[in-house]
Parts: sequence; structure tokens; C-alpha cells
Amino acid sequence: MLPVEVQRLGYESYFDFVYSFDVFPHVDSHVIFNYLKEIFTALKPDGLAFFSTSNILSAGAKNCTFLLVT
Repeated sequence: MLPVEVQRLGYESYFDFVYSFDVFPHVDSHVIFNYLKEIFTALKPDGLAFFSTSNILSAGAKNCTFLLVT
């Protein structure tokens, strides 16, 4: 299996909606950007991405929620 840094899903402009709930705290911080690039590649124009994750910069580890439109 290829390292996650070079893996591709093979979906381009395929999904209307992608969501991630508390996944990124379990992913190495140096590869999160690669996941985000792949997610946005897979979204259709005007697609939506929803991310909910712990705020690693917060002392109380409060949740952050993002809704992004491509």
C-alpha cells in the first residue's frame, strides 16, 4: 500500500457532500493538508464539505466545526 501522502481516491468532481467528524485528531498533522486537497478534488463544483474536530490549539480541546463550499 502506498503512503497516504501519495494515495489518490481517484474521484474528481464526484461528490456533492463530504463530511468528517473527529477524524483529524487521529491523523498526523503533517498529512492533514493532503487529505483536505483530496477531499476538495473529489467535490463537485458548489459541493459542500463539513468538518467537525477537536481544536488542538485549545487548552480545553473544544470542538470546532467548519462548513466549506467549493
